[in-house]
Amino acid sequence: KANKSSKNVEAFGESEPVKSEICMIDRICEKHIPEVVDVIRLGYRTVEQTYAFSKAEFPNFAGYMVTNEFMRKFYKKPNQYVFAYFDNEKILGTISLYHNKKLNMAEFYLLAVHPEYMKTKIGRSLLSYAVDFAKNLGCIGISAEMMFENTPLKNWILRRGFEVEKTFKAPNCPYEIGVIKKMF
Repeated sequence: KANKSSKNVEAFGESEPVKSEICMIDRICEKHIPEVVDVIRLGYRTVEQTYAFSKAEFPNFAGYMVTNEFMRKFYKKPNQYVFAYFDNEKILGTISLYHNKKLNMAEFYLLAVHPEYMKTKIGRSLLSYAVDFAKNLGCIGISAEMMFENTPLKNWILRRGFEVEKTFKAPNCPYEIGVIKKMF
């Protein structure tokens, strides 16, 4: 059930990606964690397959790290928000947002869409929701770290008004990381 902070996807001026009576984005409850974990792991599997990652060579990849236990701890952190795109009671996508009060910035993580619903504007709706939520928190901007070699994702995010702040190579990471930012 939706609470008053829920927004219908149409509020973002986009057509609904799934035909349903109730499509909305809302904060998750703890009971949703297993389904959120499934969506994240399935969504990230496409990246894993495209770039031929293995758990042995890259155990810190989100598609491997995110478990029910990890997500329960993540979910309970202060200033951490986990949202899902709901079609009735089914979760089709997810995004997490952290409010860094010291910097007055928001950071988004774990943007994922179930593979059966990719290219249906769910990801766009989730990112728009996170940006609006960060603005409502009074943040001065929003940022994220991403796999810089993932050109389709990088271009998709840049088309939404984000800019590349910097890139770097992290230890034990097989790819370059890009820091993207959108100031308000």
